[in-house]
Amino acid sequence: MMNEFEVPHYISHKLPEIENDLKELQLTGDIHESIQVLTDFTKKMVLTNDLKKAGKCLELAEKIFLKGNKHVKQAVKNVFVLSFTCFRLASNPRKWSRLLSHMPSTLYGLYLKQLKEQMMLQ
Repeated sequence: MMNEFEVPHYISHKLPEIENDLKELQLTGDIHESIQVLTDFTKKMVLTNDLKKAGKCLELAEKIFLKGNKHVKQAVKNVFVLSFTCFRLASNPRKWSRLLSHMPSTLYGLYLKQLKEQMMLQ
């Protein structure tokens, strides 16, 4: 199981371009902030049309979710997956469709579950 303190290091290893944003978080273990850094970088890749890199971020988030303890899993659901609606709104339908083609099934399932829960609350 991956814990909160391991996530920033794991992300930094896989995405060295955001290593500086994660350095302090390796000491604090703030899992929500660590996942937020990954989320912000993913959104930036979507907005700049780097869907290959965005896909890499999606795959990384899925691996973190699958390997993570309960706190890590909850952070991925509450921060990363919850941001998919923002990704969809920031994208035109074609770009969103292309992004969905890169989305791992685990994350897509979590996203659909969140959408269903939101619809039930309305």
